[in-house]
Amino acid sequence: MIEERSIKIDGLDVNYKIAGKGQPILILHGWGGTSASWTKVQELLSKKYLVVVPDLPGFGKTPSPPAGWSLERYVEFVEKFSQELNLGRIILIGHSFGGRIAIQYAVKYPEELSYLILCAAAGIRHMRLRHKVLLIIAKSANLIGSLPFIRRWRPHVRRLFYRAIKRTDYLEAEGVMKEIFLSVLSKNLRPILSSIKTSTLVLWGEKDDFVPIEDANIMKQEIENAKLVIFPGIGHTPHKKIPDELVREIETFLTK
Repeated sequence: MIEERSIKIDGLDVNYKIAGKGQPILILHGWGGTSASWTKVQELLSKKYLVVVPDLPGFGKTPSPPAGWSLERYVEFVEKFSQELNLGRIILIGHSFGGRIAIQYAVKYPEELSYLILCAAAGIRHMRLRHKVLLIIAKSANLIGSLPFIRRWRPHVRRLFYRAIKRTDYLEAEGVMKEIFLSVLSKNLRPILSSIKTSTLVLWGEKDDFVPIEDANIMKQEIENAKLVIFPGIGHTPHKKIPDELVREIETFLTK
């Protein structure tokens, strides 16, 4: 049975869900996600493990930080959260934005991990041709938009640009979360992947439009002894689309 609880970390009332008993699994959701995004996976894994899923600061029922947090600040939050709950060595699962945090955490706190599981993890920066062209268009639009008679159209131009590069999550962010989004997005984690020595499972949807499958192959190559599993026909959210299959792969990896 999943219980919903709250704990104060760095002055924030952090909402989290906890279920099961045994070896602890900590799940970090993606940008725009919440602990509720992982309910089905948590239910399945909690049959054998203690599974904890927080609403990260700025998401779900956990309030936003008072000021813009860096990726490193989220890593420190995860460490404090784990320590406050006395989880000990954890199995860390990170999805998308949560994967960014998990990668950085694995490098800084390897002694706190027993396994690392990256599900459609963000963190590798690319400037693809599409992005370059649209960036030029966006800059041009800003110049044109500065003209008084069409200034009122600038928000619409920006919205179209972010939709075109599949970054509507920036538009949906509010207040300090916009600053946080730009801060974490600017960091390229590829140079530190080879520093990860924790046994790692990389899970990816073949049809992921948000974090390209080439990133999965890069992580497989650069993280020592990483195992890669690709789900055919699945997009960015295998935890929602195929939770049973996802859990099977996780449990197989953890019991090998």
